[in-house]
Amino acid sequence: MPSLQLVLSILCLVSRILAANLPRLDSQSVPQPAPGKSYYTIFPKNNTDTSKTGDFIKQIVGTEDLLPWTDVEDQLMHWTVEASPEQVSQLQGNTGIDHVDEFHPQNPPATTLSIRDTPAETPAEKYMVFAKDGKNEVKTNQTEQFLQNLVGKQNVRPPFIFKVRFVYWLCIMTTVTVTTSQSDEAAKNPGVKSVGVVQKVAKFLNVKVKRAVSYSAQNDAVTELVEVSQPSTIPDVKNLKNYVYESNSGKNSFVYHIEGGVAFKKQSNEFPNVVPDDQHLQTDIAKDHGIHPWEDPLNDSHGTYTASKAVSKDYGVAKQAKHHGETRKEEEECRQSVLVYQSKLVGSKCRDVPPGTPLPNEGDCEKHFLEITDGCDGNDPNNPANYKGGGVFKDGNYKYHIDPQAPRQPASDGKKGGCDSSYKVLYNECTLWGHGWDSADYGEALEKEVKGCALLPDTWSFSYGMGDDGREWTAKFRTGVFQKKCTGHAGKTASGIDNFGCSGIG
Repeated sequence: MPSLQLVLSILCLVSRILAANLPRLDSQSVPQPAPGKSYYTIFPKNNTDTSKTGDFIKQIVGTEDLLPWTDVEDQLMHWTVEASPEQVSQLQGNTGIDHVDEFHPQNPPATTLSIRDTPAETPAEKYMVFAKDGKNEVKTNQTEQFLQNLVGKQNVRPPFIFKVRFVYWLCIMTTVTVTTSQSDEAAKNPGVKSVGVVQKVAKFLNVKVKRAVSYSAQNDAVTELVEVSQPSTIPDVKNLKNYVYESNSGKNSFVYHIEGGVAFKKQSNEFPNVVPDDQHLQTDIAKDHGIHPWEDPLNDSHGTYTASKAVSKDYGVAKQAKHHGETRKEEEECRQSVLVYQSKLVGSKCRDVPPGTPLPNEGDCEKHFLEITDGCDGNDPNNPANYKGGGVFKDGNYKYHIDPQAPRQPASDGKKGGCDSSYKVLYNECTLWGHGWDSADYGEALEKEVKGCALLPDTWSFSYGMGDDGREWTAKFRTGVFQKKCTGHAGKTASGIDNFGCSGIG
């Protein structure tokens, strides 16, 4: 009997060891649905009472747990249930339900768990380390050196600097021991104001959604929309005039548009889907100047135009997405992209200086060159269109100098243009010139407008060159007869000059 007990004890011990190391499914594994049923995602309609809809779903599928899924603002997006085809038919008939989609959840891969299920080190995470005194360069340098020694130089990103003020570093940190973490050590440093983890976006189960795809068509759409859905079998977009798109078209999604403002109230027919007024984010500068998100302060309505390409009814790709306007950030931040282009212009002018000569820092160079190339020089009667033509900025012993690459007409002329049409029996001979508009695309935008005036093939020419009348470029072409008025309207559309017209006959 003692020997039998010994054998049983050994078998129990072996079974425990094996059980501790056998592959087991993660606790988040998804069970298979009951026979005759599948998993479904139920999307509610906007502006409906979701509590009533939820009660209806519970009654149909016979469960209290609908697995609701919400967005980052805690707004309900959908429910997930197990249902039969008959129950789905009942759900689809409810007025509070937009649509029901079937999906097939995937189990996470099996993992091997050891007896020691407490890891010695947690996975690396990103942390934002905020400087206590961002204007003190000596202290911030000391703090940065401390962080590099703590987590490794390769795990400390360059500091985020705003207006010559250190704000934070982005660091990758891990837990060193069970009780002490690198983030705790960083928080104790006298040069650190606070440490915060960069939160990861919560994700739902890894699923593949199967849903019926339906399409809609926008008849006689603008060319840029037609090109989006242009099939490869029809290489010439001139043979198409409709924009074909998926009916969903951005539904239940948001388009965040960072600009000076969008005139979505004046253009309410074009912008039917906009978040409430109090949800638009604004900078302090915009608030101080009393600029509202629904006002477009730019002379060329740039904000409204760009937003229309995304969400407007006639010109947008995502027609059902909600527009979420954000006023742009501080001017220096917005214009960082300019440096990529301007560096090509000024980089060749750099030269060596004697050793030991004090040099301006990178931040000063960026700031002053951006001021020359993109600073606001408004309210100048000699420059009504606020053109930029280079210039000089002096800061102490240094001058920052940018010159245009080619001579230009006086900025005082603003936008100018002219057009002449001559009747030649079989066609009209046309000459159109301009200054201050359509000056950077070799006449592409103007040619696009003129094509609507029976532009004859192989007659278009465009050349840059100044003239005594103020022109910077000239376009010559031929159209069908009696197209003078149409040609003048094309020039008006391309230039934005209200009184633009075409002289001559025909």
